[in-house]
Amino acid sequence: MLTALVTSVLAMTVPTGKEWLTCAVLIICAGAHVHLSRRTEEQRRGSAPGPHIDLTSIWTLPAVLLLPVPLMALVVIAIRTQRYLIARRPLFRFAFSTSSILLAALAAHEVLDLLGTPAWTTGHPLTMLAEAGITLAAALTYGLTQLLAVAGVIALSMPKPALAELFGTVPDNALEAMTIALGAVAAVVLIHNPFIALALVPAAAVLNRIALLRQLERDASTDALTGLLNRRGWLDRANRTLVRADHQAALLMLDLDHFKSINDTYGHVAGDDVLRAVAEVLRESTRSGDLVGRWGGEEFIILLPEVSRLEAHTVAERIRAKVREMQVPTTHRRGGHVIIIEDRTTSVGLSISPDHGPDLDSLVAATDAALYRAKESGRDRVEPAEPALRLPEQREH
Repeated sequence: MLTALVTSVLAMTVPTGKEWLTCAVLIICAGAHVHLSRRTEEQRRGSAPGPHIDLTSIWTLPAVLLLPVPLMALVVIAIRTQRYLIARRPLFRFAFSTSSILLAALAAHEVLDLLGTPAWTTGHPLTMLAEAGITLAAALTYGLTQLLAVAGVIALSMPKPALAELFGTVPDNALEAMTIALGAVAAVVLIHNPFIALALVPAAAVLNRIALLRQLERDASTDALTGLLNRRGWLDRANRTLVRADHQAALLMLDLDHFKSINDTYGHVAGDDVLRAVAEVLRESTRSGDLVGRWGGEEFIILLPEVSRLEAHTVAERIRAKVREMQVPTTHRRGGHVIIIEDRTTSVGLSISPDHGPDLDSLVAATDAALYRAKESGRDRVEPAEPALRLPEQREH
């Protein structure tokens, strides 16, 4: 990356007055945006899994599209320095984040050099369409390079990170895409009149506020440890999902067998690692439209809309088998040495709507009763709610 910067400096021509003006306006706009959004960003930072989206791509992408590499780098470093002075994050994190942004900016600039930097003048519709395509390619390169750089470091620093921790959540990525799109709009505005870009500053600050409100809404319905829905969030969505499925659904409740022994033997950190591993198993074993939540403690709950009895039982057995196969790396509370927790089991209760109840409350009650029967019958088994469902014979344990 440093070599590319040096090469660009040596090969560059003297920036034009318009380029210097654009550079100055971008730094001023970004500084105002960072200042106006500082309280909002303090609330957002660290409360969601995965990379933090700070929305300054609104100003860095125009620098990529409109400025030579040295001025582009100047804009990025100026923005990051202003963010660092407010955020007070560790210096090594600031340095890595800045490096990943510069790497993404250089990669996007290479795409522009390869495909041809847009002239940004009104012309034939096909020419304007081609320039829009080049801009889109550079923007995608910018966003994906940052995403992969951050994900690579997280993958190297965490044991078996969840996808949301690696690449961010779907709302996070949608927010980043919106920010990059606004950056492209800002570039067009800067071409015609740099000073009009000042009007984008309050709009960018409002976007930060909207992102905070949406994040707070997600946090209120999400279990902080596992990233699954908490009981409140699950109940709220499950009622709506059951109605949409015309009350044709299955409900699973899982309870990890002898979970207390993990906390007592290895410590609560180990217990938390096991809960996170189980949550990942549930994500991998269900569809995107299924509702997975942490019911409380070591209990989990899953609503499977529009499935047959056999399909629901198959899902339950698959989850039970995967939990048994888990190998969870963690640390022992005495000495902190690495251990592997394995051979864990789970008991599962299963009910079907409308057979076991017309509404969610009756389904939960029937499934909970089935779960306790599974516990009393020896654990590590799937137990259907009464009356018994006609299911394949279960394997004895």
